Amino acid sequence: MKKYCYFFAGIWISLGLIIISSCSKDENEPNTDSGKIKTESSVLVIKKSIPANGGELSISGTQTPLEGLRIIVPDGAYLEAKDFSVSYSKISSHSLGQYFNPVSPLIEITNGGKYSDKMMKLQIPVTPNAGFYRMAYYYDKKSGLLEGIPAVSIGDHFIEIAVRHFSLIVVTEVQKDLLIQGGGFHTLFAPQVNGWSFRNFGTYPAPDGICAGMSIGAAYYFKNFNSSVNLFSFFENDKLWFRTTDFWEDDVKGLQFATAIHRVQEIFWSSNNQSITEMLDAPQDDRFWNLIYSMLVNNQPQLIYVKDSRKDTAHMIIGFSYEINASNAKIHVYDPNYPGLENVIEYDLINKTFKPYTSAANAKAIEDGDLFQCDKIALVPLSSVMTDDEMNFLWQKVQNNTIGDGIFPPYKVYAVPKDPSFTKVELNISDNSIVNYIPFDEFDFEVTGIDPSYNLKLEMTSFLPGFGQERINPATTVKMTNKDTLMGLYLKAIPPGGKYEKWIGFDWFKIQLSDIWIEPADTSVGLNVEVKFVARNNGSAPKRARFDWDFGDPASPSSENKVSTTDTFIIHKYKNPGTFEITLSVIDLDNQKEVAKVTTKATATIWPKIAITLKGMDTNPPSTIKASDGSDIPSIAWSNKYTGTAPALSWNKNTFDADFQFNLFPATYTCTIHGTLSDDGKKITSLSAIYTGIAYGGDWTYQAAIVLQNFPLEDYLPGQIIGKTLTGRDAQSKVAQLSWKQTSKDSQGIPHEITLKSVDWNSNQTELSVFFYDR
Repeated sequence: MKKYCYFFAGIWISLGLIIISSCSKDENEPNTDSGKIKTESSVLVIKKSIPANGGELSISGTQTPLEGLRIIVPDGAYLEAKDFSVSYSKISSHSLGQYFNPVSPLIEITNGGKYSDKMMKLQIPVTPNAGFYRMAYYYDKKSGLLEGIPAVSIGDHFIEIAVRHFSLIVVTEVQKDLLIQGGGFHTLFAPQVNGWSFRNFGTYPAPDGICAGMSIGAAYYFKNFNSSVNLFSFFENDKLWFRTTDFWEDDVKGLQFATAIHRVQEIFWSSNNQSITEMLDAPQDDRFWNLIYSMLVNNQPQLIYVKDSRKDTAHMIIGFSYEINASNAKIHVYDPNYPGLENVIEYDLINKTFKPYTSAANAKAIEDGDLFQCDKIALVPLSSVMTDDEMNFLWQKVQNNTIGDGIFPPYKVYAVPKDPSFTKVELNISDNSIVNYIPFDEFDFEVTGIDPSYNLKLEMTSFLPGFGQERINPATTVKMTNKDTLMGLYLKAIPPGGKYEKWIGFDWFKIQLSDIWIEPADTSVGLNVEVKFVARNNGSAPKRARFDWDFGDPASPSSENKVSTTDTFIIHKYKNPGTFEITLSVIDLDNQKEVAKVTTKATATIWPKIAITLKGMDTNPPSTIKASDGSDIPSIAWSNKYTGTAPALSWNKNTFDADFQFNLFPATYTCTIHGTLSDDGKKITSLSAIYTGIAYGGDWTYQAAIVLQNFPLEDYLPGQIIGKTLTGRDAQSKVAQLSWKQTSKDSQGIPHEITLKSVDWNSNQTELSVFFYDR
């Protein structure tokens, strides 16, 4: 897949999942030094430009410690020529422990900081030393952390490694006997605490399994958050106040997060099959020492790629500790197919061979006995598979509850009465604390918004404290034997060409049977907009009834906030933003007593956040949006929602504005948004949004602008989100103006300009969305 830095502004605020791996800030920032490695002055050895179709940089005749260093860049690694600069600094001291013994200087290779689309080769010269194992590491000067890089091959006088990016690199050695005498090492990763709360059954967007997403996610989470929150408990039933440890289907955000990671990393694997094969074909002895030495020096769990050479299927797991003696070693691993358990990879030090590791593509394959014997086992660096920017972006989407957007289909759930005299009631899927009032005691679940081709299947579960869960598969008609019920709905479907049903979503609902209810229930309303509330009943209301309304609105005059009427409907207008509890009391006038009381909520909102997105693709090209150089533009977006420093929208009656600036390495961006809502709040009558960015002292600039007219709005999540997504020609009809441009300078200072070439409005893959959010 081709990726560009000019996507950078849009992807961070897009509602969809867009790959950002080419825009790395991997090369060390100035003036940030942990001091873990102290060096002498840097010495520049060579500068060379390598064209877009690849090439090689070799160092010879320099009489420096880098004599013999080679960089091999394959065709397709970059879209344009890259200027490489190679320097070194002699290491004078370090504080990285007894097992870190550098045998090379600190090597600095710069080429602009981008990740390559294909892995490159780097050969580093070393001198022989019998009985020692040598390994290359990335060194992060700012944090002082090391990351092991697996060797493709090791010769008498060089180490060859495969890399996607460059930063500071150093080669270190350790005496093998010293590691054996140590007896082993443990990173303190515990599968039952730091692993996921669910098994690797896969999901509808990733039906073959999400092992890579689970392994990468667990490694990332342990590295960044294990001291504060445990991964297992954080995602286990993340929507309720109690745990359902025997029921994985309700671990919603965890399943979405792991799926999102897995889909991003698939791009890496598909682009780098040859380099991965070379890693797996490296001598087994090198692959073994790679694993344990990297674990020991990093003090972090390590990603392990395992493969059965007789099959196409591969698998990813985590190594977190090892035991070793003179004859054999055991590497303890977390396998997503076995949650909470420790598995073992065994290595024979005498014969220098791995014992095949038994696993499967996913947990269902294990249940069916469709196993494979993985005879290919190798370390994979976390930073090569997923960049920090990619992981941080996805983690932020977990925090703001948008991690499933663009991957899993949005849908709505209704309770459909068996009695045709009632109308169906939409159930709240965004907030499990809200009670869903229904007036009928028998109903079926209905799900809308999911493509019929999915052949959606529904499974129900009910929960009774003290008795646990009862699963009903498939879902049947609900009979409300209790007035208050907690029901779960599990959505699944068989993907095209698949054999088994896969997870799409899960929701818990608090449902209460009520003879009298209010419509609309738990709704969002605009300020100063008249809203009609209706008292509904199932025939149980008295013949002569009085309806006492309390709108919970102290800003209104008492005569408007508390109203009594014999009509079943009433109109109210909220003048200030907030969430208000509406109470309806029904009085039997013949007996002068209250016979029913019900409540609902209304949220009157001046929406603080907005996201405008024009999307041409999800994760895989081609995009329906093209740049003038023929490249794909996944999406263009304007928003104040996903930028932490952005202010809320400023409102003046129906007009809203936002004007702010923020930094996103390496650029500074300015965003201006202005728009007007119709009086009834049902459409945006006009909207303009402009993004500009500048980096490298003006050598790189970005601009994107859009003008919309008469864009319709609908409740998406009542009180939380309003907006709409239009596709194809429907979307085009709302766009009055659209522009996009990026400029940059090459190594000779010659400016280049790329502009918007075309948008395929005939395709329903082209999506235009505008959403307002309450936070």
